[in-house]
Amino acid sequence: MSVLSHVIPEEWILPKEFSASSPMWRGACPPLRLYSDSQELLKAAEGMNHVEESGLETRSVAHKLKPAMTAQDTANDSATTPATAEATTGDVQKKITPWSDAAQVLSELFLKQPPPLQQRNEATEPGGLVLVASLLHKAPNLGGLCRTCEIFGVSEIVLQNARLVEETQFRSLSVSAEKWIRVTEVKLSALRDYLLFMRREGYALVGIEQTAHSQCITEYRFHRKTILVLGNEREGIPIEVLHLLDVCVEIPQFGTIRSLNVHVSGALAIWEYTKQHLL
Repeated sequence: MSVLSHVIPEEWILPKEFSASSPMWRGACPPLRLYSDSQELLKAAEGMNHVEESGLETRSVAHKLKPAMTAQDTANDSATTPATAEATTGDVQKKITPWSDAAQVLSELFLKQPPPLQQRNEATEPGGLVLVASLLHKAPNLGGLCRTCEIFGVSEIVLQNARLVEETQFRSLSVSAEKWIRVTEVKLSALRDYLLFMRREGYALVGIEQTAHSQCITEYRFHRKTILVLGNEREGIPIEVLHLLDVCVEIPQFGTIRSLNVHVSGALAIWEYTKQHLL
């Protein structure tokens, strides 16, 4: 079936995967019929696998249906360039989660309920990277950051208003990432106390900002327990928060524009942490 539908075997969803995901697929009236009563497809498969032996040569019946190549076809085939061959046989996109490893994805799709946080992968357990985005206001930036955090196993994302995850602009960028990561609300008025509390819990307070004493992010070694503070879209990290931080890191730049979008900056810093601790 995977051959007929032009997908690789790892992406083909077997009926047993549905049956194992939820009791509703094992009942008398499942949401969708998992098996067909028709024998036509079975006959087609038998025809494809049928072979005809002729001396030492074995050919597929399907081979008989292939038109004979003309001289022009042969010339065109011989003239195929490496670039053309790569275009027809080269790499392809593969963004589908292999279903052999997707029991949790099935739970999300069919039960509409993600697994409890304690059952998610080890990278999201407490004691790792926490992204503090309480200074940000724009839902698209926050939604994109939430998605990046979930993909790279960030333990928690902190927002000034947890209800932002319900906004359409947020969800259009997060693509449901908020269901798979801890989202904590810390108002601006409580940010100072939160950062000091997390320092007492053993976290290093790191900001992404260009300052007089900021370190290059490629040379900085992140602590396992790190609070990563992002600045406001326009003003960056305010002075009263800067003074609370243990260190600021900056991303090297070689162009004319003085700063990156905050979502991009956050993503680069998360990736740098991921390389150091999770890969």
